Amino acid sequence: ANITAFETLGALREAQGDHAGAYKAWKRSAALGSSIGQFKLGEIFYRGLGNQGVDGEEALFWLSKAVKNQTAPLAPESMATAAGIMGFLHLDGEGTQPCNATAVKWFKVAAEHGNREADKTLGWLYNTGQY
Repeated sequence: ANITAFETLGALREAQGDHAGAYKAWKRSAALGSSIGQFKLGEIFYRGLGNQGVDGEEALFWLSKAVKNQTAPLAPESMATAAGIMGFLHLDGEGTQPCNATAVKWFKVAAEHGNREADKTLGWLYNTGQY
């Protein structure tokens, strides 16, 4: 039950292009409480990588766990990506009901962590009167 070993295995399998092996390692590390594993699973389901289809609900579930994980907080660049994805999931209503207010909340978190796309999306939402 070594979280670091599963994180390393997930990264190795991902680099080798073994999406099924990476998925198994990330899932194991996520189940053990790894914020990196939780983030990676969220990304897999958001992007539909490997044998996993696109699943907004699963993506939102794992990304929420990752960004709220106080035991092992995400690195700023991972937090920026995770919060940005969560913003788009809420904006588009993928895996949840569409909610611009919640989307803006997550886009702000993403922008604070350096996500330029989230910053642009916030500007677009404000300029078009959608928030």
